[in-house]
Amino acid sequence: MLCWEPPAKRGIAGVILLRPASLRGLLLAACALLSTAGCGGGTPGSSVFRGGSWSVDTGSAIWVIGYGSGNSFPQFAALDTTSGYLRLIPTTQSDFGTSTIIVPSFWAGGVYYQGAAITATHSVSGNNLVIPFNGTLGGLSFQGELTIQPPNQEITAQVNMMSVTGTVVLDNRPGEAFKPVMLSSMHINSKQWDA
Repeated sequence: MLCWEPPAKRGIAGVILLRPASLRGLLLAACALLSTAGCGGGTPGSSVFRGGSWSVDTGSAIWVIGYGSGNSFPQFAALDTTSGYLRLIPTTQSDFGTSTIIVPSFWAGGVYYQGAAITATHSVSGNNLVIPFNGTLGGLSFQGELTIQPPNQEITAQVNMMSVTGTVVLDNRPGEAFKPVMLSSMHINSKQWDA
């Protein structure tokens, strides 16, 4: 199911919801939302951050994001800071599914630009994990915010692209020329996809 509305004044947001329908289900609703303000809790910078019920291990380029309590923080997400790819796991009994590319993708000069290194921080706001990020790709600079809600037999993440600046002449490719956020699935074999 896809829902798209024109961009709001302050940003473009995509909402990703994963629930385990047949162990792998995906509902994407890319809808325009106003950006939200306010982050709190926790101090990023160390390799493993624990704030509220969230844990974020930033010890490598792929951040391991867990949710739990005490000494048990099972992984529910992975954010690759070298590419801007986000993968979610809806339950502890599920596997990873389709990736969400949280950075813009576009065609310019016959070249397809997809995925870019991001600089990011993280904090907890209420019960949500909030990850502001920024980067550059093909002459465009972007700034966005990823908000992940606590998992409860499903997991929801909102991607809010707050700004994209720069000048790029997009190729004439209707429906493909520019995507503020997109999904990327993998064909594993003739009978299996990762979604």
